[in-house]
Amino acid sequence: MIEITGYTMEEINARGWYQTMYPDPEVQARARERMERMRQGDDLQFERWEIMHACGEKRLLGISTSILTAADKSVHVLGLIHDYTEEQRLFQEAVNAHFDELTGVKNRRIFRANAETLFKVAARQTQPVALAYLDVDDLKTINDTLGHKAGDEVLIAVGKTLLDSLRSTDVAGRLGGDEFALVLLDMSPSTAKEHFTRLHQRLLKIMRDRGWVTGVSMGVVCYSDSIPDVEEAVIRADALMYKAKKNGKSRLYFEE
Repeated sequence: MIEITGYTMEEINARGWYQTMYPDPEVQARARERMERMRQGDDLQFERWEIMHACGEKRLLGISTSILTAADKSVHVLGLIHDYTEEQRLFQEAVNAHFDELTGVKNRRIFRANAETLFKVAARQTQPVALAYLDVDDLKTINDTLGHKAGDEVLIAVGKTLLDSLRSTDVAGRLGGDEFALVLLDMSPSTAKEHFTRLHQRLLKIMRDRGWVTGVSMGVVCYSDSIPDVEEAVIRADALMYKAKKNGKSRLYFEE
């Protein structure tokens, strides 16, 4: 207990356990309720609690308690406390390594790996697969006129919109700067075209509604058979996206 909390028993007894470990009054109340349940004989299995260490750092604990009655009828409490702060930190670092920190979509490396897998599945199971390449138009103008915070807000909005459009089998990623990509598995060409058209219109509406003088150019390729590798699909979708930019921006070009 002393090692986990950083306090001596004298300090804990002087200040009170709840006041020391749980500065938030609401958390204190929940902790007291938990203790009362335990006193009534309720075994509590690995509940997660956040306490405040003596150094001011938050620590994440798993706490289990059981009531034990000895042969002489005396009642005892067995408490098991596991400090998993470091485990949680390492887990979060591993999770963060898969995602773009700003937008929440997959980062370039993980997106490419996931996209390759989806294209291999499509080829093996003869399922249609679509890949979209997106570029935010004139993001530099937003950064220069409204500031980089506004530019980040544009990217965050794009990332959220892409994530909201995904099924569990799809993947979206940020390839760098203002460029994004999506892969959709097992969606017919006609359905894919409708899906990406709605997505494109939704993105443009968000830009207009928020007063951002920008848009999104998008190139989409959809394969029903003779599935190429993902690199070829990216190159083709990228070329369609640049065609959209060249012909006026904020456009979508679809190719089956």
